[in-house]
Amino acid sequence: MLKPVLGNNQEIGWKGEWYNGQLNATVALFQINQKNRPVYIDDATHKNGGYYGTLGEVRSRGVDVEISGKITDDWQLFAGYTFNQSKYLETESSRYLAGTNYSKHTPKHMFRLYTDYNLPFDSKKWSVGAGVMMQSETDSLYSVKQGGYAIWDANIRYQVSKHIALGIVGKNLTNRKYYENNRVRTLGINNFYGQERTVVFNLDWKF
Repeated sequence: MLKPVLGNNQEIGWKGEWYNGQLNATVALFQINQKNRPVYIDDATHKNGGYYGTLGEVRSRGVDVEISGKITDDWQLFAGYTFNQSKYLETESSRYLAGTNYSKHTPKHMFRLYTDYNLPFDSKKWSVGAGVMMQSETDSLYSVKQGGYAIWDANIRYQVSKHIALGIVGKNLTNRKYYENNRVRTLGINNFYGQERTVVFNLDWKF
């Protein structure tokens, strides 16, 4: 029977606000340590050629930065950046060497930005928005790589009345092909494409 995974998490951060709390920002430094992670041990003397043992010790370390809220009464913004570096600190497996990345499917860099603006005409019934999600390259346990990519979205909304609004939302506007983050991607198996270009028409009706 394998030992349970044990871990601890340390975090230190800063939070600020402006315009009477309408615009907020946070910065957080984090570190996550785990030990007794199951790793595969190659052993020619074993009947299956190897076995799983709880000999892995790993660490994730990084920073999260976010800013969100209203810049003006008509302009809203969200932006976030995450840096995450993970590696094996100790392992007896020849497949997973100390110092190598243990979470290959997790991007080292990720950036998110979204903004929404009320247009200054027709009693501000129209609003437009746009956003992007960008991430660095990823890998998998079986070396199926995914290069860095960006996904662009946009929307337009019209407030017909107090209770009714119409909207159009476009996702992945450039129709970027990419694999969903999956640690067990391998050639011919578990390679799932992310959402293709999608346009959705919305009708919101509030009672």
